[in-house]
Amino acid sequence: MKLVAGTVSLSAGSIHFDGRKIDALRSEDRCGIGISRTSQVPQPFVGMTVWENVLTAACHGGHHDLAAAEEVAYSCLQRTGLLDRHGQLADALPLMGRKRLELARALACAPKLLLLDEIAGGLSDFEVKDLVALVRDINESGVAVVWIEHIVHALLSVVSRVVAMDLGNLIADGTPDEVINGPAFKQAYFGDKIATVGMA
Repeated sequence: MKLVAGTVSLSAGSIHFDGRKIDALRSEDRCGIGISRTSQVPQPFVGMTVWENVLTAACHGGHHDLAAAEEVAYSCLQRTGLLDRHGQLADALPLMGRKRLELARALACAPKLLLLDEIAGGLSDFEVKDLVALVRDINESGVAVVWIEHIVHALLSVVSRVVAMDLGNLIADGTPDEVINGPAFKQAYFGDKIATVGMA
């Protein structure tokens, strides 16, 4: 995910996005062509309000002038359920609020591709369900989503394709049913004993 976003450099291979090779682009330039990401651990601009965080993303990531950025920020806060907290300091939000802020800032950059890094981690079941509905809505609006997540049930309610990896190696790639019910996935994630029972 960091390779795609441009925060880590390639040691081999190449990255193509929207029909274009983007290896040489800086992370901010990749944001400019439509690649946005959230962080596993929310990283708001400390000391700034929720509104200022999203407005900054709309101006610098979305490349909007101030008037347009204000409209974008308003829309993103409304969409992510943070509008009523716009004046609150971002670092004072509870975890779910900070996760929503990560999404709002990413959306303010007008992504074609949204990279989600374990955005459901640390949330309650109710919060995960709420977050899943939001991610589904974003995806259905035409934004491609790549989501790294260990909370598998959250993924399965949204995604159309699952790519499973174990220790950096690709072990399965297909529809959610194909991957989750496959022996390689079961063995890697549940162990030999459970995999054997599941395949019996």
